[in-house]
Amino acid sequence: ILSIIFFLPIVVTNNVIRGYYNGINKVNLSAYSNLIEQLSRIIATFILIYLFKEKSVTFLVTMATLSMGFGELISLLYALLKFKKNIIHINGTLSPTKEIFNQAFPTTASRLLTNFTFFLEPIIYTLALKLNNFPNDEIMYKYSEINAYAIPLITMFSFISVSIATSISPNISKYNYWSMGWNNGA
Repeated sequence: ILSIIFFLPIVVTNNVIRGYYNGINKVNLSAYSNLIEQLSRIIATFILIYLFKEKSVTFLVTMATLSMGFGELISLLYALLKFKKNIIHINGTLSPTKEIFNQAFPTTASRLLTNFTFFLEPIIYTLALKLNNFPNDEIMYKYSEINAYAIPLITMFSFISVSIATSISPNISKYNYWSMGWNNGA
């Protein structure tokens, strides 16, 4: 877990740039960045696990975690290379900063609350089963069933709503850009 801490600023910066690309209707750059991240992550994982196959499982898990960070880093480098070509300067008296923060705060708060509930979920679930006198082996089995089978089945088709939202967001941003007068002097 400690090996992930160094990659948090990279993940945050990468997601901000991808969000910017989505907002300026350059969804393909965000998608390419995501694809590059996934490919470099998979390749790095295979290479590191192959190189260190004689090491312990804990070490191999750490290498896989570092591979995830490596994928983020490669994706960020790609995004930054494309970023300089896609900066939009807003001329005029109105600034979108307030509106961006007005939308970013509820979204960020929602994500934080979601992550906090994901953190509490295994604690509450295992405690509830323990209070109902389930043995530890049965708790582990039940929790594994839910995380491996039930949750993926429930969330499998969420990609549709995420794809639609990602496609619609740039159009909404463009409409707001023109309707709120941010294009003055452009």
